[in-house]
Amino acid sequence: MTKRTAGAGLTIAIVLALAATVRADEVWTGRVKQNSGATDYTVVMRLSDDGGETEYPELKCGGKLTRVAQSGAYSFYLEKITSGGTGCIDGAITLVFSRDTMTWGWVGAYKGETYVAWSSLTRK
Repeated sequence: MTKRTAGAGLTIAIVLALAATVRADEVWTGRVKQNSGATDYTVVMRLSDDGGETEYPELKCGGKLTRVAQSGAYSFYLEKITSGGTGCIDGAITLVFSRDTMTWGWVGAYKGETYVAWSSLTRK
């Protein structure tokens, strides 16, 4: 094995280890900050093999997640709000896994306004 091949093998092993840190049916939670509108609210996210669900208790709404892509430690989901409040909108979520925490980023638009939200999630 050459150094180049050994490095590629190590990179693949690291990516697989990072991806393996999140198992189906895990619950993640954190406090959300947002650029505009509601802020400092809770997100509860339940992941499954092909998607998952979100719940925003203070906003009284939640949604369904559809996983659309994964690349290394990054996973990408579309969120469709399926329950509750009128203040919640559909969006796209990017998750970045790192051991026992997850960086959660969300973006959506409503009436020409862009909304961005972020959090650091932990396993519940």
